[in-house]
Amino acid sequence: MAKIAFTELKYAADTWPLKRWALTIIAAERRVVCEIRDEDGRTETADHRCGDAEWAKLESLLAKCNFSAWREKYEEPVLDGTLWHLEIQYADGRAMVSDGMNGYPDEWRDFTAMCEYCEEISESERRWQL
Repeated sequence: MAKIAFTELKYAADTWPLKRWALTIIAAERRVVCEIRDEDGRTETADHRCGDAEWAKLESLLAKCNFSAWREKYEEPVLDGTLWHLEIQYADGRAMVSDGMNGYPDEWRDFTAMCEYCEEISESERRWQL
């Protein structure tokens, strides 16, 4: 099983009209934080600490994302769509940043599967903030 080599992963996606989905994974705490902001500015947050089985599955899903193959920029010329930003702080001090505007890496399906899993395990922790 792959061990997570980063200390923190931060991802955010902004879609039209004015919706935001964000994910933070803090490895040392086995913590997953999901945040959704709707077009009215309401924010829904889930802060979840993973158990052993959840963390093992998350490690497996993250290994499939192959972040080392991601480029810095992915862009497709479309006016409306999704802007996304990924930032990873590695345990050895390195950082990785990747941004996209309607363009995505080959591993995007694996990445979105990992994001969906994070949302699923944190579902019971979700709270609306006004």
